Amino acid sequence: MVPGIMGRPFMMAPGVPKARVQAMRAAFAAMVKDPEFLKDAQRLRREIELVTGEEIQALVEEIAKTPKDKLAALNGLFKFKGKVEKVVLPIVKHAGKVVATKRGGRRITIDYNGKKRRANVSGSKTKVMVDGKKVKRKAVKVGMNCTFHYYGHKTTAKQIVCAN
Repeated sequence: MVPGIMGRPFMMAPGVPKARVQAMRAAFAAMVKDPEFLKDAQRLRREIELVTGEEIQALVEEIAKTPKDKLAALNGLFKFKGKVEKVVLPIVKHAGKVVATKRGGRRITIDYNGKKRRANVSGSKTKVMVDGKKVKRKAVKVGMNCTFHYYGHKTTAKQIVCAN
């Protein structure tokens, strides 16, 4: 789930003065609002969504709190000799009522236990079902009850199962 949230993070070494960190964070925030930058991103069909430095730092700090015994349990599951093996992340299921769709069904948001959860929907990698029938992503409408099968919030769904 972390790669889906972070995208391509920009990190600095420990000990960088706080003023410099704040200046970099402000520069990134300003960049994602710059009309020319957004125009270039649109031309390249790049989706721009800022995850702030504070959010990334909180996520990294949360990961760093993982107990050593849990990390030890993972020992041997990941082997990096020669060719890097594919790491399989667990699929999460979130179900709720569709509250928004954007870009022709490419983004679908549901209300999952009072929290908004979004799935990105690929035309080729996401299987979309409505009432037991395979459909195109634009068939999902606000008000339907759907279950996302995905790696987590803001990641591309493997499957979306909906009912009217």
